[in-house]
Amino acid sequence: MSNKTLSKVADPYARALFEIARNKGQLQEYLDDMAVVVEVFSQCPDLITFFENPFYEDYIKVGVIMSLFINEDSLSDKNSSQHHIKELNKCVDIIPFLQILMYRRRMSLILPIATRFKELCDELVGIKDAFCFSANALTSSQERELVAALINLTGYKEIRLKVYVDRTLLGGFQVVIGSNLIDVSLRGRLSSLFEKMAS
Repeated sequence: MSNKTLSKVADPYARALFEIARNKGQLQEYLDDMAVVVEVFSQCPDLITFFENPFYEDYIKVGVIMSLFINEDSLSDKNSSQHHIKELNKCVDIIPFLQILMYRRRMSLILPIATRFKELCDELVGIKDAFCFSANALTSSQERELVAALINLTGYKEIRLKVYVDRTLLGGFQVVIGSNLIDVSLRGRLSSLFEKMAS
């Protein structure tokens, strides 16, 4: 699947997880859990191949999930407090969600799901990521001005701006924020002009 298709398929799973976390009042805990999951899968890409392989029985895959994200020693200690178990097993609340992905053969979506889940949590508190592609590097002052303009335009409380230099733009810049593209590049204007001339 393309990245765009992956993101589209991952969206309902991320939203479902977001609603569960919000209803339980545990958004930060779920964010922490998903960060651990992302770290594990990022460090071991072969895990995705393993979970998507029909050769391995589901009970084996469940066992791998449990061994990756649960400290069995703490769970077997009856004297351990709930807080202590949570501290040692930060991903306990995520286990059922991972099992659903595994049974539905959707474990390959775990990273885009985590990305989208974080976006939804950020949006809830008024934070949005924006990506600027500029023909030339922006100064600190220009970045601040752009952030202020984007906040005014979108209504978000905070914009996290990431700037990348793209010489192919010839001049100006493009900003991608969510599914929206703001194009004030010379290349964009030329493309628009050529389209009008061709029509």
